Amino acid sequence: MECRSEDADLLLVARVREGDVDASLILWRRHCETALTWAGKHVADRDDAALVVRRAFARVMSEIAADHDPVMPFLLYLCATVEDEAGAAPGEKTSDLSLVRAFRKLRGSYQTVLWYTVVEPLPRATLAVVLDREQTDLRVHARQAVSLLRAEWVAETVADRSVPDSCAWLVLRVDAYQAGMLGQLSEQRYERHLRGCGWCVTMVDALGNLLDVLQSVVLPPAADGSHALLDPAPAEEPTTATC
Repeated sequence: MECRSEDADLLLVARVREGDVDASLILWRRHCETALTWAGKHVADRDDAALVVRRAFARVMSEIAADHDPVMPFLLYLCATVEDEAGAAPGEKTSDLSLVRAFRKLRGSYQTVLWYTVVEPLPRATLAVVLDREQTDLRVHARQAVSLLRAEWVAETVADRSVPDSCAWLVLRVDAYQAGMLGQLSEQRYERHLRGCGWCVTMVDALGNLLDVLQSVVLPPAADGSHALLDPAPAEEPTTATC
């Protein structure tokens, strides 16, 4: 659904900061169902989930009005607050996902252009107005944002101590392999490991579909509540691979 530039979330948030009640209502109507779905991941009773969403939304509005809100897209901020109000345990929060951590390390302008081209798409002309950029410059900025997000996600994955060293080795070389830049021995090691490691197969596929994976982080989850592409449990060290 397209929206006018003046109705983009980040401009509505600016209006909330100035005391505009109508802007709060637009944000509520736009995101309350998504927030309720998110709350349902952590609260079984729908009435309790609705209460969690109302508390979270009121808290978000209060923090925005006080200029205490973080620099991040509104929906991601709201869902994180919903999870906090619902008492989500460590490891269950969206912010615990490696891709979200990588996303939040990006500069605000990169977060914004990714968010409004992938998660909550705005027409390109509208986004150019919102970000005060030329449309041609916007395309370049979006490509840079994707590259930076990919690099940050790789860094987050490699830094995760639960990821075996052999898997980290492979993840660091996905781009080089696909570009045909690995030496013969490294290429053989890469292919040998990939044949024996389902987690790495999933991760390579996810890196190749980065924007689809990013969208799946903050939109309502699958019926089983899973985010299989985001943080699959790394496999044990393959016994047949010498990595």
